[in-house]
Amino acid sequence: MEEFRYDPLLIDSDTPLIRLVTLLPGYGPDIECTLTQVSLLDRPCYEALSYCWGDPSKRQTIVCNGRTLSIAENLYNALCRLRNKHPVLWIDAICIDQSSNAEKNQQVPLMKNIYEAASLVLIWLGSLPIRNSSGLGVIHSFLNAKRAQEAQHDQRSWLVLTDAERKRYGLPGLWKSVTPEYLAFANLLERAWFTRVWIIQDLAVSHDAIVIEGFLHQCSWMDFITAVDYAETAKIPPFWETYGPTMSIRNIERAR
Repeated sequence: MEEFRYDPLLIDSDTPLIRLVTLLPGYGPDIECTLTQVSLLDRPCYEALSYCWGDPSKRQTIVCNGRTLSIAENLYNALCRLRNKHPVLWIDAICIDQSSNAEKNQQVPLMKNIYEAASLVLIWLGSLPIRNSSGLGVIHSFLNAKRAQEAQHDQRSWLVLTDAERKRYGLPGLWKSVTPEYLAFANLLERAWFTRVWIIQDLAVSHDAIVIEGFLHQCSWMDFITAVDYAETAKIPPFWETYGPTMSIRNIERAR
């Protein structure tokens, strides 16, 4: 099979053209897609992917317009996760010809418009670490605990609650505070995505966003940021006011 070659975008300042990826449905290891040119002025319906490229030496091959295209392994894993529910996407590594400086110089200034026009921004945090709990698995526990405390007008932190009260709110007791699930959530906040400069723009202009980890776990960005805020303000170990990642995530939300 021949290697994929880009058809040049018709660069015209009056017609902001972009490419969109349409993923074919499937369940096996083979990923197939088509790439088409559209104008933002036509208000196309699509979702935008926000992710980290990852290790450039780890590559996978997909089929694009009937030809082979090499992509980073982290992106390949994202496409495997998204192809059956999120078929039409804008993805920088595929939709922009990375070998053309002229095209990159023309497309990068459009990225604000691209994310703003997307119906949804998909935040791909990566695959679930082998044998590890999901970092997103405790989101609903935090949200339920927050609602339960608010219903009782209880603003006390985890540190001063009794074990009986912690249990009533669905929080771990003193001797089981750092559970595998909580550690997984803390580790999730250390993912490279949160250190990426571009994510501020990706999220700041988005209408709506969801956070995705692995093949089974996702939540809305608002649920995610609410859970992060609760974990920090309620002083649930290992989340404290001086915990660096939570501060950076709050800064992202302020920009949004």
